[in-house]
Amino acid sequence: MSSSVLTTPSLHHHIHYDKKNKLKSLISLNGIIPPSKTNNLQLELVEPILFLRGIPQESVGCFLRGKLILNLNKPTKFKKIEMKFVGKIITFWPEGKFYVGSGSKGNNLCEEQEVISHNWTFLNSSNGSNQRFFNSLNSGSFQLLDAGTHVYDFELHIPGDLPETIKADRGRVTYKITARAIRPGLQLNFNVSRHVTIIRTIFDERNAEGIFYTSTWRKMLCYEINVSKKAYLLGESLQVYLKFSPRVQNLSVFGVHLKIIEESTYKSNGQKITELQSFDVY
Repeated sequence: MSSSVLTTPSLHHHIHYDKKNKLKSLISLNGIIPPSKTNNLQLELVEPILFLRGIPQESVGCFLRGKLILNLNKPTKFKKIEMKFVGKIITFWPEGKFYVGSGSKGNNLCEEQEVISHNWTFLNSSNGSNQRFFNSLNSGSFQLLDAGTHVYDFELHIPGDLPETIKADRGRVTYKITARAIRPGLQLNFNVSRHVTIIRTIFDERNAEGIFYTSTWRKMLCYEINVSKKAYLLGESLQVYLKFSPRVQNLSVFGVHLKIIEESTYKSNGQKITELQSFDVY
């Protein structure tokens, strides 16, 4: 699945196209959970949003850093404390559609693919030889953790060629970190999870030139269109500057209509579909 492309045919006028509302659900920051007097498991991220700088071929990647915090109000038994970071691409294909390269109608309407997966094990009683590890005929081995706060630091390098977080009509790219503290027997486990947003940015020198277009309408009106950058971050306002210069007398401009076209192409295992969506600004 590829990222979306914005093409902007059409005014000094200064127009803002703000996609923040559309992307509100994409970039959601989960606040740090305040300390609690009850047992709980918390995830603290140093950077809730990760930035990949440059195109995939030149990006050096970034680091996911944080802490897993286990709060206990009394000594508690645990069999295992583990955490997993997973990135997935999910594509939704229209039912009954012929896909390019497939040669037949596809039956798999939802396709899922992992792009990254990493596991941490902070405690594993089955591997322990410490005196704090115990064995039970009923629940197997476990470790007794003292009351208080237990902190486990973690760090993971994120490769620069990973796709950024995307939420589109027919597909999405998501990253999620999940942790659990497993207790022996029938006791309830502790669980916590949160999504991680990854955004790709373009180096300034690649993006500084912008887009400039000038033309004449019916030999009566000269107009210029200027877009300050070639690429914009998710959630950033798209700024378009327009200038009109009449070439005849008594010519008035009563309105301006700007259409922004988003082209989305989804590819996977020989299947391909391209969809267009337009946004009108008056």
